[in-house]
Amino acid sequence: MKTTLTLLISIFLLASSCNKEDEPTSPYYKIEGTDYDYIPTVYNDIGKVISFKNQYDDEVKFEVLGYEIEKEFSSCFLVSNCEGEDWYYDRLDIGIITQNCESCQGITISITKTPIDDLIHRIMLPGEHSGNIKIFRTPSLTEYDISSMTINEITYNNVLTFEVSGEFVDFYTLYDESTIHKVYYDLNQGFIGFDDTENNLQFRIVN
Repeated sequence: MKTTLTLLISIFLLASSCNKEDEPTSPYYKIEGTDYDYIPTVYNDIGKVISFKNQYDDEVKFEVLGYEIEKEFSSCFLVSNCEGEDWYYDRLDIGIITQNCESCQGITISITKTPIDDLIHRIMLPGEHSGNIKIFRTPSLTEYDISSMTINEITYNNVLTFEVSGEFVDFYTLYDESTIHKVYYDLNQGFIGFDDTENNLQFRIVN
C-alpha cells in the first residue's frame, strides 16, 4: 500500500512539473484596470437594444450582437520594426447591427492591448460600397480631438467625431436610405449620435 501511494505521489509530482514547463513564459498583456476607462462596457449586454431619434422623432434601433475578449498571440516575426520576444495580448471584439436595415452591414469594434501598455481601437463603420475603418490609440490619443456633447441633459465628455473619409465611401449606411456623414462616439458610452447632413437629420441616443 505504501509503495502504491508513493508511486501515485511521484506520478502526480511529475505531471505537475510537466504542466509548469508547458505553461507559456511569454509576457501576457491583458485588458484590465484603467483600460476600461476607454472601453464602452455598455455593450457587454448581448441582445441589448439602443435607440436613436432625430428631431422629427424618427427612430433607429441598434442591437448588440457580441462582446468577447480573446487571448491572442503575436511575434516579432509577424510585426515590422519589432525587437524582442513573443507575447500574448487581449483582443476585445464588439458587434452591433441596425434593426432598421436588412441589407446594411454591422458595426464592429476591435480593441487590442499592446506591449507598450496602451490600447489600439479599430472601428469599422459600414459605407455605401465598403467599410470605413477608424483607428486610434488610448490613452495617448492624438488621432482625434476630444469634445463634449450634451444629450437630454446628460453630458458626454469623451466624444470623438468620425467623418466620412476614403476614396470609396461617400456616406455611412446605418439604416435604410441613410446618408450619414458624421458619427459621434464616446469612449465610455460608445455611439451616441450621427448626422445625415445631406437631409439635415440629427439622430441622438435615447438615454
